[in-house]
Amino acid sequence: MQLYVFLNTVDPNFAKIVLGGIAVLISYYLIVPGIRILRLPAFGPVSEKNQEKKLIEFRISRMKLNPIIVENNINVSNTSKDELERLNEVLKKHTKDIRHKFIQRVFTGTTIAQNGFVDAIIILYCSISMVKEIFESFNGRGSISDLITLSRTIITAIAMGGSDVAEQGAESAIESISQLSGKSLEAIPFAGAAAKSVADGYFNAILISRIGLITENYCSMTYLSKPSEIYPSYSKVLAETRAIVSNPISSLFSRFKKKG
Repeated sequence: MQLYVFLNTVDPNFAKIVLGGIAVLISYYLIVPGIRILRLPAFGPVSEKNQEKKLIEFRISRMKLNPIIVENNINVSNTSKDELERLNEVLKKHTKDIRHKFIQRVFTGTTIAQNGFVDAIIILYCSISMVKEIFESFNGRGSISDLITLSRTIITAIAMGGSDVAEQGAESAIESISQLSGKSLEAIPFAGAAAKSVADGYFNAILISRIGLITENYCSMTYLSKPSEIYPSYSKVLAETRAIVSNPISSLFSRFKKKG
């Protein structure tokens, strides 16, 4: 709104063009993916054990129509839980690549951007796109309640990215950056400022990694004895993020070492 008021004082017509362009971008990158998610059938994990068998049978029926399963000529032999888990493992290899792609994008984008607003836009776009691709890979989505929970997680990540919380998270991440780079940052010339930027990106990558794992859990888990079971452990989130960003971080600080 402030942007529109500012542009309107400069040129009303230009302000309308900019506002229209923003509306088109929001529709294309946020609303359209949201609609595509909602069009998928809901098959999130159940909270009552006696409903689990029915859910398993429904998910396996969807597996027979899943493009990834069909293209890989994978036979769906029965409707048991073991069979579903076997098929899930096939899909998880695909969704792992999806998560890694968006974690890398968030890490790189927010490391370079160094702006709280831009960080929030990157996290929002990558979160929704990643969630959509993971749901489409499983040929289904969580329930409306699951989507609300997931939306809250995304909103929290957006609020944290570029905020004071992110600053604190980045400070604590610098120690991890030192470990990944293989040398104390204090001993590397010019590395202090770079470490702060990289730590911001690293912290945001952890946030998007958590969203990806939660989304995958909604598609692969069939029963939750308590809602908190859907959330991955911090150690798992951190391990995945470190595995993805360790090489670019090590490469970056290796250049600083050579200059030193």
